[in-house]
Amino acid sequence: MWIEESQGERVNHARTDQFLDTEADTVGVSCPFCVQMMTEGIQSKGLDSEKEAKDVLEILADSLDL
Repeated sequence: MWIEESQGERVNHARTDQFLDTEADTVGVSCPFCVQMMTEGIQSKGLDSEKEAKDVLEILADSLDL
């Protein structure tokens, strides 16, 4: 199921860099794999205490106080 990149930049690192460029604190994603991929990218940059990846349904539930 998992494929490690052997050439070039890792996809999760590229996506994490794009997220960090927005200066947002949270990134919303729509699949469990993407949550894991973004979380690992955030952790690899040492920013897991400042930034987070959440499923869009989690963000919706939080906004509705569910």
